[in-house]
Amino acid sequence: MATAEGRRRKKHGEGSFALRKSNVEDISFQDFEYEMIRFQGDVELNESLFGRKINYNRGKPTGNRKWIFGMIERSSNKIVMYPVDSKGADVLIPLIQKHVEPVSRIFSNSLGPYSGLNRLRYGHFTVIHKTSFNT
Repeated sequence: MATAEGRRRKKHGEGSFALRKSNVEDISFQDFEYEMIRFQGDVELNESLFGRKINYNRGKPTGNRKWIFGMIERSSNKIVMYPVDSKGADVLIPLIQKHVEPVSRIFSNSLGPYSGLNRLRYGHFTVIHKTSFNT
C-alpha cells in the first residue's frame, strides 16, 4: 500500500533497515573510504559486547554475541568500528596501527592489550571506570 508521498508502507514485522538497491553502491564506496581513514590527535578506543543476554540463567546461550571494537577521533568525530572475535592484542593492536597515526594520544580503559601502546609511540592514557566515572 502506498502513502501520499508514493512510498510503500511497511508490513508488520518488516524492519526499517531494509536497503534499497540504490544504496548498495553507496555502502561499497563507504567501505572503501573506511579502509583509508587515519586518525591523529586525541583518539578514544572502546569495545562493547552486543547480542542476546541470558536472563535469570534460563535457556542456553545462542552464540549470537559479538565484540565490537571502535575508535573515535575527538576533533572530527570520525568513527571506525570493527566486529572482532576476541579482545586480544593480536587482534586490536593491528587495527589501532592501521587507523591511528603514531604520536597520537589514545584514551582507553585499562584493558590488557592496550598496555603496550606507549612502546609503539602512542601517548596512552587510561580511564578506570570504577574510580573516575562521572554521571
